[in-house]
Amino acid sequence: MNLQNNSVTKLKKNWAWYLVYGVILVIAGFILLGAPAVATILAATFFGVMLLIQGIIHIIHALFSRDKGWAWSLFLGIISAIAGIFLFADPVAGVLGLTFLIAVLLIANGISKVILSFQLKPHSGWGIILTNGIISIILGFMIYGQWPVSGLWAIGFFLGIDTVIAGFGWICAAFAAKKVSGIA
Repeated sequence: MNLQNNSVTKLKKNWAWYLVYGVILVIAGFILLGAPAVATILAATFFGVMLLIQGIIHIIHALFSRDKGWAWSLFLGIISAIAGIFLFADPVAGVLGLTFLIAVLLIANGISKVILSFQLKPHSGWGIILTNGIISIILGFMIYGQWPVSGLWAIGFFLGIDTVIAGFGWICAAFAAKKVSGIA
């Protein structure tokens, strides 16, 4: 009970910061949506650096720990470091491949959802699953139909949409926290 009261106290105290954070995320999301190609390249470059760092950490861990899975850790580290170097060195090629993979995954995921929806058809919710599957298939074919050009905007566009939605989520959380505090 004390932990719950502590959480409510934090919400009451920090609701304005949640609101500020949400507004910043919404603005950042719209900036990303305004320049999806730049966002895509920046995301790929950042991901390349993260893969390189992860690879180096795996390699160091493997070489110094020599525990049961050290060879596997060394292999994963080398692969991650190489992928990170390639993605950092040529982010455009990396996002082209990743965008192609996203298109294929959207289509495959959509097909599986359509099949699942027909298997669930007499039960409630099957229509939502069917709609979701159809939308996934359409999005996949839209990305694939514009590939390789879609490789320059799709990831940045998705990142922008996600950032805007996250921002609105934080704004809603801020107003909920404000309401809980009785300030409204």
